[in-house]
Amino acid sequence: MTKRKPVVLATIKPTKAVADVIAGWVEFCKKNNLTFSPFTDIRFKANVVVEIHGHCPCARDTRFRCPCDQCLKEVEKFGTCFCAVFCSKKYVQTPTSFPHESFTESQTI
Repeated sequence: MTKRKPVVLATIKPTKAVADVIAGWVEFCKKNNLTFSPFTDIRFKANVVVEIHGHCPCARDTRFRCPCDQCLKEVEKFGTCFCAVFCSKKYVQTPTSFPHESFTESQTI
């Protein structure tokens, strides 16, 4: 039996759709004074969003677009959104824990 090679996130091929998602996220960050989370591979999450037709990458069955409606409220309350895509600039300077250790989806807003 041969071992599978681990998936290397850096090998995600850039596509226009992924670039468009990231460009939209950059504008969202500028508009809301946010930044990308240091815990997340943004290209990987953008690729997931493209594959699931724009839904939230972590809660695609309940959140039908990314950024979702709860994003800003979660960043305000926890410092980061549930998916760890977006976070406050203050959170980047003093992260207390990985976002998913701080709260679960049932605790989100």
